[in-house]
Amino acid sequence: MNKISIALCTFNGERFLQEQLDSLAAQTRLPDEVVVGDDGSTDRTLEILEAWAKTVPFPVRIQINERTLGPAKNFETTILRCSGDVIFMCDQDDVWLPEKIEHMTNIFDLHQDTDLVYCNADTIDQNGNSLDIPRVKISLPHLICSGVIFRAPTWKKNYHIIGCCGAVRRTRLKDIFPIPGDYGHDMTLYLRVPAFAKIRTINKNLIHYRLHGNNTSLLEDWRTQINKNLEMAKQAYRWLPGVYFLLEQEIQEFLDWLRAQPESKYRAQCIRYVRGNQLHYPNRLRIQRNAVIFFPQWLLELFSGRYFQRLQPVRSIFYDLAVGLWNAANPWKSAQEIRNLMRKIFRKK
Repeated sequence: MNKISIALCTFNGERFLQEQLDSLAAQTRLPDEVVVGDDGSTDRTLEILEAWAKTVPFPVRIQINERTLGPAKNFETTILRCSGDVIFMCDQDDVWLPEKIEHMTNIFDLHQDTDLVYCNADTIDQNGNSLDIPRVKISLPHLICSGVIFRAPTWKKNYHIIGCCGAVRRTRLKDIFPIPGDYGHDMTLYLRVPAFAKIRTINKNLIHYRLHGNNTSLLEDWRTQINKNLEMAKQAYRWLPGVYFLLEQEIQEFLDWLRAQPESKYRAQCIRYVRGNQLHYPNRLRIQRNAVIFFPQWLLELFSGRYFQRLQPVRSIFYDLAVGLWNAANPWKSAQEIRNLMRKIFRKK
């Protein structure tokens, strides 16, 4: 049986912490340990943790950071202090359903090829009332609008990038930590684990995800932010190629990291997906500039299947063609495209 650790990170969380702790103690499969990383709380957070630790039948190890690390590094150090075979990441303001650990641990037991498991979540407000907003309705638009989908080959099946919905095998941590750059701990897991193993998502709501206006990922006017992302996601076929170029360096750096990992079928799948994006989105922009000149590339993207392996394929196909034909009708724009092509052919700057 897998040993279970919970990595709980706290910072001035007294408002909702007790309810979260009570939900951990009510699990049908209790953890073998809870490891807490406190990032310098100045409220009653530590008092609540210490009192709770005396009431539960499993060890609770609390560490106070010498300096403020921020959410990502706090989670990284807390996760690395865990000794369990499977590590659950836990925020201070949610509520876990009683069967969360049991259901997710069963997936690890049944599928040895899986190193990262997510569950679904519903949402509650600051008073614990249901908001009737499935967490996936927040997560998927976020993946699209942030451009994460350019690097995440499993995004169609696994939407939940947020760490509080996830659990990871400890043996995989050596391959994915330390956290790079400005990534979060959850982004690091979501993007890097597929290079080594499978990700699976349980299609059950096993967390009440609390939206209270002070979430790390959704601040204050969270409803407006969610609605904005939903509207943008509906129009992604229009603007995604342009966003690709804003993230081109990050995408290349991720590809370089993939190529530096040991060869495996998982790594190869990830490389094919990222390389496909590096071909597809620049070609889409070329087609949009002039569909007559770049009509062969439109056919290539169509018959290679790259359109259909990505978001909103039918809309993208016809949008690119329509914009490209409109621009081709402008003689001046066509002349510019021909001149640029000739310069490239004859290597003139």
